[in-house]
Parts: sequence; structure tokens; C-alpha cells
Amino acid sequence: MFRIAIGIIPSLLFCLIFATAQDNLSSTERVWKDSSGRFQVTAKLIEQVGKKVVLQTSSGRKIEIPSDRLSDADQTYLKNLESASSSPAQPPPSSRSPRTDQPKPIEVSSDPEAELDAAPRLKFSNTFWNVEVSDPQLPEFEPTPVALPKPHGNRQAHAANSLLMKAAVSDISGSGPSAQTRLMIGDFRTGQLTELPAVSGTAMQPIAILGDGSTVVMIGMGKDRTTTNEDLQSWDIRDGKVQRGDIWKPYAGQSNPDIRFATAGPDNRLITCSKGGHIVAWQMPQRRALWQIEMGSPPYWHTNADLSQLAIASATQLVMVDLSESKVTGSQSLSDLGRIYYPKLSFNPSEDKLYLSSIGRVLILDLRKNEWIQDTGISGVGTSNGAIFCDDDYVLIDGSTLVDWKSGAKVDQYRGLGAPIPMRHFACVVSSSELRALDLPLKPVAEKAESPATMANDKTKQPAEAKPAKSASPIVGNWRFELKEAYASGNAGSNRSTYRFDADGTYETYSTLTMLAGNSNKQLYSVTSRERGTWTHKDKELCMTESKSELIEFESSVPAVTRETFETAIAEKSPPICYALVIKSDDLIELQDPQGRGAMPLQRISTELKVR
Repeated sequence: MFRIAIGIIPSLLFCLIFATAQDNLSSTERVWKDSSGRFQVTAKLIEQVGKKVVLQTSSGRKIEIPSDRLSDADQTYLKNLESASSSPAQPPPSSRSPRTDQPKPIEVSSDPEAELDAAPRLKFSNTFWNVEVSDPQLPEFEPTPVALPKPHGNRQAHAANSLLMKAAVSDISGSGPSAQTRLMIGDFRTGQLTELPAVSGTAMQPIAILGDGSTVVMIGMGKDRTTTNEDLQSWDIRDGKVQRGDIWKPYAGQSNPDIRFATAGPDNRLITCSKGGHIVAWQMPQRRALWQIEMGSPPYWHTNADLSQLAIASATQLVMVDLSESKVTGSQSLSDLGRIYYPKLSFNPSEDKLYLSSIGRVLILDLRKNEWIQDTGISGVGTSNGAIFCDDDYVLIDGSTLVDWKSGAKVDQYRGLGAPIPMRHFACVVSSSELRALDLPLKPVAEKAESPATMANDKTKQPAEAKPAKSASPIVGNWRFELKEAYASGNAGSNRSTYRFDADGTYETYSTLTMLAGNSNKQLYSVTSRERGTWTHKDKELCMTESKSELIEFESSVPAVTRETFETAIAEKSPPICYALVIKSDDLIELQDPQGRGAMPLQRISTELKVR
């Protein structure tokens, strides 16, 4: 993987040598390449300071690159530009000139319902695919950690903008009317922190940093520090102060107005999604609705590095949106992949692949071919926090386990990362003391003589958890169990469990129970749990001994069905459970309950799946 680090800060003498050359930089765009030849970008040179150059693309995006990491041809171009420059210095570019005009008042819509009625609806089908994949971009710089002050209260989830390379985090202390929110914004380019004064009477967390770099969209929080999920508020940061805008409800008047996610788009846009799957692009700060999509069920999302593409996935549908052109560029049904539970998405740094995680499964989509090139079960790793494609070769699952996606081998384990946010090929994390954009893997796995794929096949070089078994069994592998039931109340329930029996005698089970209302088919509640333990198989008997159970996901619209009820039930340890094992075929086994409570047919899960 290509790595770039910013050079040492230049001395004043070095800056003076280049002062004249900078004032006469060519405004013509040209193709710039790195020394390896793998990365290139079309841009114009706008600034050269010491051992660093600043390029600007036609879209206005600025890229900082150490000059010694450029190709020989580009370095020769810079030297010729330096020696040829002899004209008098010119005024700085207008983009850096102080503004003398006063900002004009902005009309802000106070009626989001009317705005939504006027916004066009983007349509999608199951077979459309015209997604454009751009060439890899030059990595810009090595991010600088941002030190955070000692927490005053509870440090809340953070928001990040990959185009600006900035992250925001809030610190909430107190509750109710006496609550205070301290907002902090870290800049990974400079390592500087903007710490805003405490805002009294608020308990809010950042959900998006807009493209202007000075507007943070906040979401409200209640006394119990759970998000209210209906209200948004823009906090404008000027001269070290916070100017709070009006609280507004993007989905006012709708049956499910809770906000599932919000993220920045290009040109100071905000993309929001309701829990009902209603996605809207807003032009900020006017709050003018530009377009909308109805997904029909709560989806997950990810934007690429320059915020020009949006990937959206529900349990049944994947949709790709060009945010710059405001149009759908690709769409496909996910039904052929089997049931997708709580999907999470992530582009890889080269943006030619999309990572989709489900409970106990990870899938890779080749965006150029519209082809699923990997469908693998990962043992011993949850996916409740999703996974991020922080490197073209590796994915970080659940903020803890780095996996080589081609072989499925675990190559590293981390602690304390929480739920990282992907930013290009970095993983943005927050702790009590700092914001960091980690460049994973932290250890040079890719530069070792043996690749992760080789390690996966070499018994002497595998990680301990991936060692082969001393004894084999026909049930080793991944299995799926599905059951649908109708109840006297008219409600319908479905249960899907995935089992992984490892050859070392350990097992892991993910189980999801979903209850639907019989009259409307609306989801009443959904519970996903994970169980781990050991298993033994002798003759026709299979015994499973649980060592740990935990609740992974919980959603409920029924007040009587609470998270605590399921947590208590799941936490109760069970004695060993033994089944009569009946092997129907290589891909089908049956676990029969000796007490006569029925049987569970388990279908083997394929490790690879390709869908065109």
C-alpha cells in the first residue's frame, strides 16, 4: 500500500527561495503521478512551499503532496518552473485574498414538508448498473493526531468529513435544563483543535460536517442521553463562537420521522435518511430539498472520499447515487444473496469495490463488473459496528479485527477503536485524549515476505485462532437455519440463525428474531444475539456448551418489549445442550432435540458467491 508522509517544515530561507516561483505558477492542468506510477491526478499547481506542493482539481479540491514523492518527470517540471521564474512577484491568488464584501442574508425554509413536495423523486430498478469508477487518487498526506482536553462529561459519537479531513466530537455534561454541550473540531491536516465554549441547556452530538468547513449539523439528545432522532440544528462556527440555527424536522408530518443517518454531500449539501427509508438531499443552509428516494425500509449508507457517490443498502436493495449529478447510477436486488441483516457499507480507498457486512457475513462487490466476488463468514468477530475498507487489501471489522478479505485470514487485532469512521484509507477514531486518523494496518503486514493469503495456507505461520483442528468433523464450517411462524394473534415471526463450527472445538452462533404485525406487516421488534462456546461430536451426538452470550442489535416499536428483557434472558447461562446429529448430505444436517421439541435443519453456507 502506498504511504505518504508530509516532509519537515521548511525553513524561512527555503520559503523565500520559492516565493517568486510560487507567484508565477502555471494555471494549466496537467497529469501528476506519484513515484510508483500507481496513482495519478489531473490538476493544476497553485502553491509550492518548501518540500510540499498544493494541487487543485477542476472540481476545486485541493491536494497536498510532498514533492519528493512525485514522479521524476513531475519533479523535473517543478525544477524547470523554479529556474524559469524571474518575473516580479504578483499578488496572492484571489482565493486567499481577504473578503471585503458583506455576506447577504440567506432565506431559510421553515416548511420542510413543502420543500419535500416540490423535490423530484429519483427512481431505481433491480437491473440498472452504470456506475463509473475513477482511477485511484494520490494520497494527500499523513494525518496529524489532534489532542483533546480532559472530558467534562460523556464524550459522544463523532462525525467526520473525508474531503475536508476534519472530525467533530461533543462532550456532554449534566442533564435536562442544566445540560451543557462542548463541541470540538479537529483538523487532521494541521493537528489543530477548535474548542468551542460550552453551550448551556443543550445535549447534542455532531452528525455531519458540511463542506463549508464551518457548519456542524447536530442532533438532539434527551435526558437519558438517547437521541431524539427527529430534530436537527446547524451550528455555525465563526471566530471561536457558536451561532445556533433553528431546530428543524426534516421529516415533519411523516409517520416515521426519526433520522437514521445524515452525512455531508458536495457543494454544502446535507443527505438525510429517515428510519422509514426516505432519503433526501438538502441544499444548506437554505434547507431546500433537491431530490428524494424512497427505499421502503431502513437502509445503511456510505459516501466515497470526495462525497460524489452515495451507496445505500437495505435488506433487499442496493442503490448507487451520483451526488454531483443528482441521479441514480446503479441498482440491484440483494434477494439472491439470501437474507441480509443490518447491512453496513464501505468503499475501498481505490473506490472500485464496495464492502457489505451482514450478521456473521462479509461480502465484496466489484463495482466495475457489478459482480459479487466474495461472500465469507468470519469466525469470532461481530459485525454490529459494521466494517470499513480502510485499505484495498484489508477490512476492519467491528472496530477490532483486521481481515485480509481475499483469504478471510485475521491479520491483526485492535482494542479501544470503538466504531471508526472511514476517511479515505484512514480509520477516524476518538478516545478520551485525542482524535486520530489511523493508517491501518499499524504493523507492516503487507510488506512481509509472506502475504496474508500465504499465511492462511501455511500452518506454521497462521495466527493462533486460525490453526487447523487436530481432528476433523463433517460439520466444520458455516451453516444457516431459517424458520417462519404464524401466531394466534395474527402476528408473524421469523428466526434466522447462522452457526460456525470451527475445527478447534469452538462455535459461534448469531440468531435474529423478527416479529411482524399481522395486519400491516410492520416490524414490531427485532433482536439479534451472539453465542459462543465449545462443541463436541461423538458418533451421532453433538453437544454445545455455551461460554458467553450477548445482545448485539435491538429495535422495538412496542413499549412493552424492552431491551432489558432480552438482555436478561440472553445473559442467563445454559447447561450443555446435546442434539442427535443426522447428516443428510454434505450440505444439509439436522439437529434433532431428544426431548421431542422438533428438529433444526441446517443448510451449509457457501464461502463464495458470484451474481451478475
